[in-house]
Amino acid sequence: MLANGCAAPDPDETASQTDSADSADSADPADSADSGDAPRDACDPVAPLTTFVTREGDALFEDGAPFRFVSVNVPDLLGIVDPAWTIPTPWEQDDALCAVRQLGGKVARTYVISVGNPSEGVPRHVTAPGVLDESQMIAMDQAIAAAGRQGVRLIIPLVDQWSWVGGTTEYAAFRGLSQDAFWTDATVRSDFLETVRLVVSRVNTVTGVPYADDPAILAWETGNELDAPADWTAEIAATIKDLDANHLVVDGTFGIAPNSLDNEDIDVVSNHYYWPAGFGDDYAAAAAADRAASIGRRPFIVGEFGLVPAWRVEGLLTEAMASGVTGVMAWSLRFHDERGGFYWHTEYEDGSTVYKAYRWPGFVSGDAWEERTVLDLLRDAAANLDAPPIALPPPAPSIVEADFEGTLGWRGSAGAATYTLERAASPDGPWDEVRSGFTDADAPNLAEVRDPAAVAPETAWYRLSAVGEGGVSEPSAAYGPVEIGAVFEDALSDLTRVYEADSALRIDGSNAALFNDDTGRLTRSSAGDRSVVWTAGGVVTGIDLLAYAWPSEPTPTLTFATSPDGGTWTNLLLPAEDLGGDWRQLRYRADSLPAGTRYVRVTLAETGGQTWTPQLGQLRLRYTP
Repeated sequence: MLANGCAAPDPDETASQTDSADSADSADPADSADSGDAPRDACDPVAPLTTFVTREGDALFEDGAPFRFVSVNVPDLLGIVDPAWTIPTPWEQDDALCAVRQLGGKVARTYVISVGNPSEGVPRHVTAPGVLDESQMIAMDQAIAAAGRQGVRLIIPLVDQWSWVGGTTEYAAFRGLSQDAFWTDATVRSDFLETVRLVVSRVNTVTGVPYADDPAILAWETGNELDAPADWTAEIAATIKDLDANHLVVDGTFGIAPNSLDNEDIDVVSNHYYWPAGFGDDYAAAAAADRAASIGRRPFIVGEFGLVPAWRVEGLLTEAMASGVTGVMAWSLRFHDERGGFYWHTEYEDGSTVYKAYRWPGFVSGDAWEERTVLDLLRDAAANLDAPPIALPPPAPSIVEADFEGTLGWRGSAGAATYTLERAASPDGPWDEVRSGFTDADAPNLAEVRDPAAVAPETAWYRLSAVGEGGVSEPSAAYGPVEIGAVFEDALSDLTRVYEADSALRIDGSNAALFNDDTGRLTRSSAGDRSVVWTAGGVVTGIDLLAYAWPSEPTPTLTFATSPDGGTWTNLLLPAEDLGGDWRQLRYRADSLPAGTRYVRVTLAETGGQTWTPQLGQLRLRYTP
């Protein structure tokens, strides 16, 4: 199965397989924006942001015009937390902010500057008092640069009340203190002020522009859902203003703090609405009350809201538009995984009630949480605030992998509702459509489509187009040649398709939910090296094996060997591709084997750990009859 971790084509392979988007990543944005009659797409850079948003009374202004917005939070923009903590790539950050732009969002809110001890195995922005992890900060540089290209301004909270990615508790823990010390202890407060100084005063390594001079930042937020005393908020806000006179400051207190309404260093107040957290679900009434408290004093934004039916979302948006709420940002939007599919995230689940993060432009797979309806409501509300229509097609997608059955993995396009697959006998065509109307949103981190017309043995070339509101994209670069082969498949639900197996190997079907519902896996019943052999009835030319490993056990060793006769064996080195999961999914692939191979042997080597790990899942062999 093609999954998270699809490999990009080898750069030494034919140029026809090269991802055309890769060369565009390094192009001058001005060249793309001013390309005249050259093909354009909905993620092409926009005119640079050149002015800062300012506050007058209880409203914001841009170039003298009122500045209001309807948009989304993009919490993974600085660091991806699901399925595992990773740094987003520049391509992913552009994809995310292009999606915000297409939705009509002028603003996106990131999640916080993370903090914690790196010895715990999770990377963080702040790793010790006064110490920033440069790789994490470069990702922040890239996010701000992408915001500038896409014309979307960022709100960046500086610290979290909670410990999801590290926050107030972790700052205090650096000094051996409890969370409350974050607000009161002079040393801990000084530690955080140093973070503020380092971040706000940073010069972007991508653009060369100091953060304080970059219009792509709308505001610094003192934090996320803080339970902060008034003197702490006042000190942090004053420090930010001393360092950066260009940007707004948002009070990150959970709810409107009365003192902030009269503090000249605070430009914007906000609140978050979530019914499962003990709040009411009438967000319209909550917004009306908060706006009433801020009228004539400060702009008010709904910094986060969600986890309610679409009709409640509509009520909030209607009230916000009518009462002059400055901004509304839904929680939350996740973007494409560069390796294929979307990042998914469960926000709340209780029995039959489930809310997952949204994926633009919305898909049938999100109907359980009304994804398409909510995104349409947000887009319509943004359009009422003069958000432009989507007039250009999505970017061209990129095929990144193909297997010997004509199953392809691809990198998606911001704004693509569906895709169309074409095939040809050569990279120059002619091209025939083989599938259309499919998406990359049916499963997490997975973009997979199979050519239903693939017949072994033959050679094929493929290209893919994206279809969105603005039209059909340019096709991807031609990908190939793909050698289609006959396939021998063993789901390992039993041992009937195995040629030979050690007597200490058995089929395990327990706990299938931890194995992507795989109810048949091969594993050891006792310690020792244990081998299994398959033959496909022809010359074997490719291997694709899925295995599982328990993460707390020693890393498993699988050894592979091939044979023309079942007696003389040649070892084959296959590295594992780690796909994540409750049990780590490991994928082993070989697209070429020694000539004349008819037998394949896999050995589960002894590691000194539990005998029931690793486990072998689905095996596929490509062969010529």
